[in-house]
Amino acid sequence: MKYIYILTILFLALSCGQKDNTSSNNESIAVSNEIEVPPVIPKEILINLFENCNYIDFIFATLPFSISQDQKSSIQQTISHIDQKRPLKIDNSCPYFAQQIFQVDGKIVLDAKIFFQENCTYYLFYENGELKYSAGFTQAGITFYNNIIAQAKEVSNNE
Repeated sequence: MKYIYILTILFLALSCGQKDNTSSNNESIAVSNEIEVPPVIPKEILINLFENCNYIDFIFATLPFSISQDQKSSIQQTISHIDQKRPLKIDNSCPYFAQQIFQVDGKIVLDAKIFFQENCTYYLFYENGELKYSAGFTQAGITFYNNIIAQAKEVSNNE
């Protein structure tokens, strides 16, 4: 009887240990939506855009309009919305808010996806279709995109 009692305790102890291993294995199998954060966009690229970009297109994923800029002051203001702070994380499951295409003399020099929602507020920059850089928003940039969202709601309410 004494041996049965010891064997039962040993069996329970081993079973509990296996459950702990299983749960830690499940945690390691869990898929993360986060991707590696690319480096922050170099200041030299932003300076080049500020000085030479002469056309920006905004193509919004879900808003009922797009925006094009060809005035130097508007373009420079838009570029000044890019903060050189690297996002802490990039969530691959977040939909992008807009695509921003920067052109110099009719040639696309940089393409950005703008992510603008809670827990996903950053720029991702692409060169030749490849993810290269990231950046945050300045406070003026946050205000600018909040105003665009407010205008879109106004347009929707008037329809």
